[in-house]
Formats: sequence, C-alpha cells, structure tokens
Amino acid sequence: MAQKHKKIIKGYKWHSAGGAKACKQCAALHVQEFYHDPKPGQKSVDEMPKPPLHPNCRCTVIEIIDFEDFV
Repeated sequence: MAQKHKKIIKGYKWHSAGGAKACKQCAALHVQEFYHDPKPGQKSVDEMPKPPLHPNCRCTVIEIIDFEDFV
C-alpha cells in the first residue's frame, strides 16, 4: 500500500525579483523566511509585509512546505 502525505505550509520565503535593481526595502527582505509557528530566532508570518510593497513591485512569497505521513 502506498503511503499518503499531507502537505503542510510551514511559512513563506520572500523573493525579490529586482536583483541589483531592487529597491532597498525589497532587497532587505530578499530570502527572509517567515513561519506560522516560529522557533526562537525565526520571524513570524505576522511580521511579513504583504507584497506588493509599492507600485511596480515584483516581489513574491514562496511557500515553505513539509509533508506529514498519514494513513
């Protein structure tokens, strides 16, 4: 019998699409991670700004996922 998995979204990673042309605000957030249940030293999803931060902002957030086995 194949084992089944449940996808769990643990948080989000900020991704700035601007590269070297990104504004200071977006560049400072690039690759920062925000968690639903943060451990010490991690940031909470509640602290994460919601993109877009400004007109022409191309930032996005990427899900940080884990899988839980279930029967």
